[in-house]
This record gives sequence, C-alpha cells and structure tokens, in this order.
Amino acid sequence: MRNFVIAGAAILAGTAGYMVLQEGDSTPETATGTNPAIALLESIPADTVVFSGQLEPFPLKNYLKNTTFTQAKMPPELSYELEKDGNPQGLFLSSLIESYFTASQSGKAFQKTFGLKDEFLGAFYMVGALPVLKYQTSDPQAIWKLFDQAEQDSGFTHQAKQLDGHDYRAYKLELENDQSFELVVSQQGDWVTITINGNLISTDDLKLALGLEKPDSSLQASGKVQSIQSQHKFLPNSIAYIDHQELVTAFTSKEGNNLARMISNFVGAKGKTNDLEQLRSAECQKEMAEIAASWPRTVVGMRDMQIDENRSYVKASMIVESSNSALMGALATMQGYLPSYLDQAPVFGFGLGLDANKINPALSTIWSSVLNTEYSCAPLMQMQASLKQSNPAALAMFTGMVQGVKGVGVAMNDFSVDMDGPAPDIKGVDALLSLSADNPEVLFNMAKTFAPNLASIQLPADGSPVDLSAYIPNPKADQVQPMLALKGQHLVVYTGEKSKAMADALASEIPKNNGVMSLSADYSRLFTPLVPLMEMNATPDVAEQFQILKDLNMKISMKISFSDQGIEMATEADMKASENTH
Repeated sequence: MRNFVIAGAAILAGTAGYMVLQEGDSTPETATGTNPAIALLESIPADTVVFSGQLEPFPLKNYLKNTTFTQAKMPPELSYELEKDGNPQGLFLSSLIESYFTASQSGKAFQKTFGLKDEFLGAFYMVGALPVLKYQTSDPQAIWKLFDQAEQDSGFTHQAKQLDGHDYRAYKLELENDQSFELVVSQQGDWVTITINGNLISTDDLKLALGLEKPDSSLQASGKVQSIQSQHKFLPNSIAYIDHQELVTAFTSKEGNNLARMISNFVGAKGKTNDLEQLRSAECQKEMAEIAASWPRTVVGMRDMQIDENRSYVKASMIVESSNSALMGALATMQGYLPSYLDQAPVFGFGLGLDANKINPALSTIWSSVLNTEYSCAPLMQMQASLKQSNPAALAMFTGMVQGVKGVGVAMNDFSVDMDGPAPDIKGVDALLSLSADNPEVLFNMAKTFAPNLASIQLPADGSPVDLSAYIPNPKADQVQPMLALKGQHLVVYTGEKSKAMADALASEIPKNNGVMSLSADYSRLFTPLVPLMEMNATPDVAEQFQILKDLNMKISMKISFSDQGIEMATEADMKASENTH
C-alpha cells in the first residue's frame, strides 16, 4: 500500500519498462542516425519472454508529479530482515531500498536520485534468463552516487570489471542455496544498464545484456511489437507482453531459444537433467506447443493517455490472448450484467456479472474440452487425472438456486464517520445494492423462506419502495433508511438520494451480458472518513497508510470481460497532483 503509486510509476512510467523516443542522443544506438526506438528494439533478442517498452516520448516529470505522494518509511520488518545479522550484503540492499523510499517523497527527488529524464528512453526485457533494465539518464553520475552511498553504509564493495574495453561494476551476491550471482551495473554515455551475471552465464550473453553486441535475431526484425499494437489497436506509445510460446519452448527443448539453453546449463550443472526429461519428450514438445499456440501471449497496451502538469489520465488493457474459439465462446456465454451506475464514479463500486443459466453449460463445455483431449505427454496426463477427481456438481446445485440471475452490483456514493460521540459512528450513508435477473421477484419470494421477518413483504409492481426499517432491526433508523424496491428486472436496496436516483434509472435498463467484473474507487473520498477511525483503533503504521491514501487524488476503475481476442482486463486511472506534491 505505502508505495503503490510510486511503484506504479516505476512500472508504467519507466524504471521497469519505458521506451521513449529521444531524437539526436549521442549513444551507441543513435550514432548512425537510426531512429532510437528502432535501434533499441534491434538490440533486444526476438526470443525474450518478457518485454515492456515505451515507443513515444513519455512525460515522466508530469506523471510523477501527479502520482507521487508523501511516502511512508521503509517497512521496519524489511529493514530488520536485511540488517539483523549485520551482513554487508543485507546492509547494502537495505541502503538501496531506503534510498528508494527517501527519494519517493516527491517526483523531483525520485528523478534526481535515479537520474531520470523528464522524457526518457528505457526498456525491460530478458536475454535468456537474464533480466535487463536499460534507461536513459539525465545525470550519468546519479547511479554511481546511489551505489557509492550504499557501499559506504554497508561496507559491501564492488569489483571493477571490463568486457571488450567497457568498464562496469559487479556486486557479488551470495544466495541461501550457496549459489552466487553478480549484480551488474553499467553506464555508457547517458545510458544505464542493470542486469545479472553468473558463473554459468556465457560472455556472449553478458555482451548482449550490456548492449555490446546485437542479437542475431532482434525484436525489431520479428515484428512482434508492431503486430501486438496493430492487432489490439493499442496506442503506439506503450507495449508490454509475456510470450507464453517462448516460455513453453524454454522448458520443453534443450536449445529451442536462449532461455532453454540457459536452463539446460543450470540443471546440467546441478546434475538434475532428469527433472526435465519428461517435459522435453517429443510428445510434450508437440502437445504443450499446441496449448501455447492457443494461448500465445499476455499483452498490455494503452488505449488512451492524457498527461500534463496537473493531471494524468491513463486507460490501458491487459489481454490474455486466445485462439481457442470453443473455450472463449463458452466463457463469453457466462458473462452477465454490470449495471451502468457503476460507471458513475461512486466512492466505491463493485459488480459481478455472471449469467447463472449459462454457467453449468459453459463449465461443462470447458470441462469436456480439457478432460476429453487425448494426451501422450505424461505431465498433461497427470493433470487430467487430477482434474477427473474434481466434480463441479456442487456448483450446479448452487446455480440451480439462483436461476435467472444476471449479476449483482453495489455502489457507495457517500458516507461519513462521526467521532464526537462516545464511540465512532458511521452515518450519512448513501449506498445501493442491486440484483439483476430474468425474474427478480421470484428470487425474492424464494429468499423470504430463509428470512421469516420478510415474509409479509409484497413488492409493488410499479417500483414503489418498501421501507425495510419496519421489518429488520435498525438502530439508526433516523440516519439510515433502507428502501427495497422492484425496478424492472432489478431488485434494489438503497438509502440516500443519489442511490435512489441510480435505482430509479435501473427501471429502464435491460440486463445484457456486458461483462464479468467491475471495480472502482475514489481514493480520497473513500479513505478520508476512515482516517480518524484508524487513528483511534489501528496501529500507527496502518493509520499512516490510510493518511497517505487519503491524500491521494486518484480515481481508478477496472473491468474484466471475455471476447474473441481473449480475456481482457481494462483499467482506467485518473490522477491529479496532490497538495503535498513537492
């Protein structure tokens, strides 16, 4: 929680994956005058299993201004674990993390500490098993100042090394399993590269990671990034993906890609090659490749982006791609109804859309597809055997009780906490709960059999509300008056004027299958009333986190749906500069 926004900035804005176009930079990539975005793609292996990059200038300075807020300190439990034995390596890592939290006090400090440009070029990708973070810096000395300070704080020092005339630092990291790796930090011109090296890593792989050599087959030549942008109609400024097919190749072959070769070296050095023999059989290679072809990638891209010095609005989608039309068709039939009021940005909103009538047929289709496929690959056969021991019949019994249900939704439009009395009192509640179904009145009559105190309620067909205060205990009847009503195909319970208006609007809405799940929150409006309550009852650490979230001027929303493209999670974030930004 405490570093949610700045971590998001690091992921979405650059430290773990930007690729921002910068013309005219005197770097090895642009020395020939090549477009720097293309040149960077040309330095990345086509078989990277992970890629995240920005393809057009990203306004990092403004983004950080709008998304950075006063951070809490480094978690004490984390610093304790790193520092408890007085190990120089732990103290070194603790110092680096502490520098991160200190820098996170503001966007300006964050940029200065890591030497990040207002608009910069960067990418995160893999050279086989080696993670590579590469970014353009506005201050080539910033990275060295950061690591020099960590060395002074810990006594943990680097080794100065050289490769093809290029100097770099190597920090030897001892792991609990007696393996050792090197954290490699390199700086060339105004470029910083951070990666990992080890005794089983070849010199050629390290050269690729440091950008001293280019791959035989590059990401640019493969056209993968361009095809993702075109296929999903993403904006061209930000693309990320995980390649499921390359991952399967890595574990089912010895040298099918660079990651496969490294894995072979690792397991061979441990004398455990038998662990992969089953996966690398001809049967497993073929059958797992077919599965991966049906689910080729998980991709992420931007749908909209509007960023200036006062506001950052980002709309993005993550899609688990699928070409399995039968399975996606079955999933699509399960989609239910998400009411439109969830789009009206309440304090908090949640919706679950599932068509109860279609769940059993869809699951049956999926179940049959998985269990009836004939496999020769031993691990896949074992998976099938395990699944056969499960039985979805219990779910069938449940869905039989809620026939006709299309979805449920809840919206919190307003609430407050009164701290003046002898005990905290939540009041001013304005909220709505809805159940959408083919015939919600029948479901309500069924529910009455489990709640005898509601048995006498007869819902007016014209949508007139029934005051539930007369039927259920309500010690706060003078503050909260729950109303029950039938609004077309929606059974609603609401309190408050805003929620009444939402409930009335539902009367004209026909429940259509439009999604699976929806979640939204206005951070400031949600957490501000809770801060006094947390300060009274929670630990100082938890209270501090709520205070931070209260000051965060951000609205977020997320929706999950099924389509012919795959499983999609669409997100929106609208963030404005906080008064505490400095």
